[in-house]
Amino acid sequence: MQNIPSNINTSSSLPSSNRRPSPPSNTQTPNMNQQNIDINAQQKYYKIADLKPMMNDFTITFIVLERQNTIKTKDNHHITNFLVADDTAFITLSLWNHKADYINAGDIIKIVGAQTQLWQKNCINLTSARNATITRVGEFSMIFNETKNMSAFEWEENPPGSKKWYPKAVGAANVK
Repeated sequence: MQNIPSNINTSSSLPSSNRRPSPPSNTQTPNMNQQNIDINAQQKYYKIADLKPMMNDFTITFIVLERQNTIKTKDNHHITNFLVADDTAFITLSLWNHKADYINAGDIIKIVGAQTQLWQKNCINLTSARNATITRVGEFSMIFNETKNMSAFEWEENPPGSKKWYPKAVGAANVK
């Protein structure tokens, strides 16, 4: 630690008239930062291993491991699939049209307004809502898990109509 000589003035060199005044403590204007915090507090944040079918409007952050296939629909739309992961699991992400254009392997992505759906044999898939915000928050530096594939689990609603989803027990018929 450096010692400061006693002849150096460590107080502000600005005259008090040039200093920016402190905001009044009883201001009537709303604190915009506080409003943003409150809005973001309503958004739920999930890890990939916590995802279940038919979830809507949540936030998730992951690293893109691989850009997979792009499918052209009969309506001339494009669906691009990605393999994405976080520190808990990995899953297939499907993005429509231009949302996939600038996403590459190694990108760390945050989606505000994510959702899950079921596809192919009741397997879960991550996607984004139409009004979702997709942001690149980094690249190449994130711990991820490649051992738990959430898109490989088959899901069932139990009891039917309850909107409670559980992974199907694989090989349960063989258990005595």
